[in-house]
Amino acid sequence: MTAGVGGRHVYVSPEHGVVIAKSIITSPRGRVDKAEALTVFRAVAAEVARTRVG
Repeated sequence: MTAGVGGRHVYVSPEHGVVIAKSIITSPRGRVDKAEALTVFRAVAAEVARTRVG
């Protein structure tokens, strides 16, 4: 995972064959919670891989 300015993130999961780009992940305080973002990205990548057709 890489985190950029303004809450931009890119997550690559070779295990699941998934790349996720997210432009904003901020808390109500306007701060990025990197640990939370990583947890979410991992869950999304696993679900995409699980439900992938083909």
